[in-house]
Amino acid sequence: MQIDFQQERGQIQIRIQGHAGYAPAGEDIVCAATSMLGALLEETLLRENTQGGLRFLSVQKSNGVLELDFSPTLSGWSRLSPVLEAVEHGFRLLADQYPSYVSLDHQLFPS
Repeated sequence: MQIDFQQERGQIQIRIQGHAGYAPAGEDIVCAATSMLGALLEETLLRENTQGGLRFLSVQKSNGVLELDFSPTLSGWSRLSPVLEAVEHGFRLLADQYPSYVSLDHQLFPS
């Protein structure tokens, strides 16, 4: 799996793609953990958008790919940054624990 965080001019893009291949489909704990972190991000952004904390939000999903593009307001960023940092840390832990199956690039909160 490839996880990539990008930030440019106030816009953030998070892309999660691929399949871990740690175990057969339906039994892959690495895919399950990654999917749960991605779902948490998506739900958090959707809620923040309804609260007016985002200037822009795009959610694109296809087989094995989740792309989240958004631009937070200042108040939105103050609410989102702890969640983004925690989720990014979760991805970092997965990449450290399963380096053959998860790759994390371009972090927002480098360790």
